[in-house]
Amino acid sequence: MCDNLSACILCQNDFYLNSVNCIQCSFPCLTCNDTSKCLSCALGYYLLASNSSCMPCSCPTCSSSTSCLSCALGLYLSGGSCLSCNSSISNCISCISSSICSTCTVGYYLNAGRTACLACSLGCTSCSSSSTSCIACDIGFYISTTTCTRCPSLCSTCSSSTVCTECVTGNYLSGNNCTSCTNIFAGCLHCNNSLCYSC
Repeated sequence: MCDNLSACILCQNDFYLNSVNCIQCSFPCLTCNDTSKCLSCALGYYLLASNSSCMPCSCPTCSSSTSCLSCALGLYLSGGSCLSCNSSISNCISCISSSICSTCTVGYYLNAGRTACLACSLGCTSCSSSSTSCIACDIGFYISTTTCTRCPSLCSTCSSSTVCTECVTGNYLSGNNCTSCTNIFAGCLHCNNSLCYSC
């Protein structure tokens, strides 16, 4: 805020007022009252009260170099330290304690007690409540009710057992089916129903 075009009387948070000018605080100071005195610090730093400086720590927010207040994704807070979720619960990427997981890696689901990450069934990239309660399938599979079923042999992607959407190399899409290029062009590796692209 300025009282005229040349004199400031109030500055935004990451600046301090020096006479009539706003000067930006030096990183890692978030707020300051001059170039050498921080009032608050950026994430990953804590305020050292003895000299009003910001010192680094190994967690997003902390009160000292050895005392974390919060942890990054994949870690949980325990006695001021950040510990890995995956070291306590295999395939857990976020947790609230050493025994309670909140999110599992792709291809795994949380058991009812949230104490373990269990594998989804083959071809299932996302499932809930059981290995066969699939929500999404891997490439080369399609969802059938709540399970992932492999596409027909010549299909690389499909929407059902009878509808191919893309074909594996050496085949072309004819309607909803994949047909070998060699059926219409001898020795052909890439084609459509009327043209061979490579042999």
